[in-house]
Amino acid sequence: MKPPQRSPHAGFRRWIWHAPAWSASSVTNPSLNCFITLTAESALQQAALAEQEIQAGDYRGLLHGIPLALKDLYDTAGVRTTAGSRVFADNVPETDAYTVQKLKSAGAVLLGKLNMHEIALGVTNDNPHFGACINPWDSSRITGGSSGGSAAAVAAGLCLGRWAAIRAARSAYQPLCVGW
Repeated sequence: MKPPQRSPHAGFRRWIWHAPAWSASSVTNPSLNCFITLTAESALQQAALAEQEIQAGDYRGLLHGIPLALKDLYDTAGVRTTAGSRVFADNVPETDAYTVQKLKSAGAVLLGKLNMHEIALGVTNDNPHFGACINPWDSSRITGGSSGGSAAAVAAGLCLGRWAAIRAARSAYQPLCVGW
């Protein structure tokens, strides 16, 4: 597979400062509240490494250098995983979930952990501990589902994709809330 002609590091640096609702100076996004935890410095390092690897001919595939974010339900080594609950507010796993291991080995650039309904048990994403996630297209509508931070982040252009466990019912419901 031939790598695309792009620079993950330069593209990420350009993107991080121009994404309309991104805040590199805060652990939560102040206007949309899509992220519970941002990993901007780590993401910059991952993007630089992806660029070096791609330029050296070590292209890992379609996710190599692509900025993605994770639902805050996936364990990430060294990065807190709250599941949207204050019970887990200080939980910092020592190992990555299998899915996270696979994304990292594919060279994805992981931006942080996305807001969600507490412990993934709800449909509004109105989180009492980390705040409600705001719909970027219509603030009078909810973001929908327990993965509302994921839907809002993609809709706002804060990441090119998100990794969240989605069931068929939610995948049909969430786009209606965000306006797809």
